[in-house]
Amino acid sequence: MDRLAYWLIKINNPKNWIELPISQDILSDILHVNRSTLNQEITKLQKLGVIETERKRIRVLDIEYLESIL
Repeated sequence: MDRLAYWLIKINNPKNWIELPISQDILSDILHVNRSTLNQEITKLQKLGVIETERKRIRVLDIEYLESIL
């Protein structure tokens, strides 16, 4: 989860919606994780209320949580 957290934090202004114009396969390659791991991490962060997703967009709701896992 730390790779996804780092990536989300380093995006410009992560409190806004982050557009994901790429596929999950490409994003998982960028983060050096497999696609199922990426999906599990995204789902866990959603359930914890750390992020919300909408189609190909992610918004960080709790950046402090992400920073705490790095």
